[in-house]
Amino acid sequence: MSEASMRFLRSNLGGILASTTSSLRLRLHQLSPAGGFSSGSLEFSKCGFLGTSVLSEAVDSITPQAMPVSRQFARTMVSSARSVVEAADKAVVPGLRQTLWNQHDQKVTFPKLEKDASFDVIVVGAGISGLSIAYNLLKAGKSVIVIESRVVGAGMTGRSTAHIMPWFDDYYHIVEKLHGFENTKHVAASYVKAIDWIDQTVNEEKIDCNFSRVDGYLYPHDDSKVAHNKLEKEFDVCRKLGLNVEMVDLGRDPSSGSIGTALKFSNAGQFDPIKYVNGLAKAVASKGGKIYETTKVRKIDNNQVTTADGVIVTGEEVVLATFTPPHREQLIHTFQQPEYYYAVGLKLPKGSVKKSLWWDTATPYHNVRIEEKEDHDVLVVAGENHDSGKKFEEYQDAYKKLEQWAKERWTSAGEVLCKWTGQIYRPVGFVPLIGPDPLAGNTGGLVAWDQLIVTGDSGQGITSGTIAGILITDMILKKDNPWAAIYSPKRRATSTKETVTGTGERVWNTIEGIKDLLPFAGTDNVDIEDLAPCGGCVVQSGVSKMAVYKDEKGCLHKFSAICPHLGCVVKWNPIDGVFNCPCHGSIFDHHGTVVNGPALVDLSRID
Repeated sequence: MSEASMRFLRSNLGGILASTTSSLRLRLHQLSPAGGFSSGSLEFSKCGFLGTSVLSEAVDSITPQAMPVSRQFARTMVSSARSVVEAADKAVVPGLRQTLWNQHDQKVTFPKLEKDASFDVIVVGAGISGLSIAYNLLKAGKSVIVIESRVVGAGMTGRSTAHIMPWFDDYYHIVEKLHGFENTKHVAASYVKAIDWIDQTVNEEKIDCNFSRVDGYLYPHDDSKVAHNKLEKEFDVCRKLGLNVEMVDLGRDPSSGSIGTALKFSNAGQFDPIKYVNGLAKAVASKGGKIYETTKVRKIDNNQVTTADGVIVTGEEVVLATFTPPHREQLIHTFQQPEYYYAVGLKLPKGSVKKSLWWDTATPYHNVRIEEKEDHDVLVVAGENHDSGKKFEEYQDAYKKLEQWAKERWTSAGEVLCKWTGQIYRPVGFVPLIGPDPLAGNTGGLVAWDQLIVTGDSGQGITSGTIAGILITDMILKKDNPWAAIYSPKRRATSTKETVTGTGERVWNTIEGIKDLLPFAGTDNVDIEDLAPCGGCVVQSGVSKMAVYKDEKGCLHKFSAICPHLGCVVKWNPIDGVFNCPCHGSIFDHHGTVVNGPALVDLSRID
């Protein structure tokens, strides 16, 4: 190759990989039929990454025969450009957020699965549930594979505020009403055990994740009799359960949120969730577990999992630790409702607030914790929950409301350092769903294989994910566990009224989503040409619904607005710049890429 050709490649391809600016521009200079140059671009920008398909198509269009240069030069150019595509794919993980824990800095650490394999247990999902399950099974001598569509911690584990709580945030007295006292004892015991398990694992594996034991405080959100009665009722049940709890008076000290009466739960915990799952993944790998990232699952059939590339993995057991199961059958999705929440991190003077956890009795409630930094602390506040995919126009001020709420109580709180959203699943009966799929079984079940699922985190995913690590392991090892019945996805609450009401609300939620399929229902009254840069909408296009996104250059990107999971119409979320499915919680980034299930595939692109 000539020196001129080498200079061409260095200047136009080498620079692509070397650039690290926030507006990284990837340029592929392509020889035109006339022998001149035309250029296409692919970039990182404030609107997000545009994907690599455009570059791939451009590369594939370059052939030695079509270019008036040497065949060797053409081959080298194509090879180099394809390397750029692969590097971009590895460098860019869709759906990550800039949280306090720096989720958006997560990189691909483990390889992509590229050949068929067989293991004792297949775990789908590399969040806290999947990794906890894999870790325990490996210690028990099982061979385990963990398949992750993006990277470790890319899901809601990495967005968690990571309260590790002995208190059940849907209230023990409500669990007792719905499920009886014995079952409530099992829930309380499992929550305490989960904290101890994390503590032990952090020490055994030397995971540097800022784990610490702290006190947690449940307090009335106002001075009303209703709020105080709620606290008293919870205190009575917690004492009966044998929890380490006491009623205290914090004296309305501003360093404690100006709180007076509160329930104090000793020996709660907190950590950095990203550092923790990274450490847990390392421990899984060190024990012989196989973790594969950027490996999308397309089909789950009996004891086989097939990836998007057609690779087949066979196992004696299949565990779906995917936040919500990617099933097309409806039953499990009528058992829970997806909810959005918001979180902000406010700067605090170093040591100005005692490191603790706080939870108020409001509906939706607020939760607060402290994260220590080198020269300051951070007050992490979350709340403002609402049903996913609905009425985002009403929540444009959610971050501001959290900031104002926090500063009224913790008066030393200063500037907002970070803010992000997350999603939870609130199950019927409130207790998480951990165990065999409700329609599974080899005796006529709609799901032929006894797949095990972990879902319905109810806002306490760190604790419930750890519980899943213990309970699912016992199930696979055929060990009796007293927690199994209360966590079973097949359970029935003792209060039939509550079960019927809860399930009815969730079925109606799906019906509302499907009725948007009617002409002009569920659409935005906008002209797509008038969209602001980085804006999106859902519009009627003939007989179809179309999801539209306008990038910062003014280019329109169009997709089917029909969620590929079960056919509901997605909604544009202007806060996150994504499309949300209001029925079952699937999330698609602004280029239609699925970043949260149960959907397994992207929104269909419309040319």
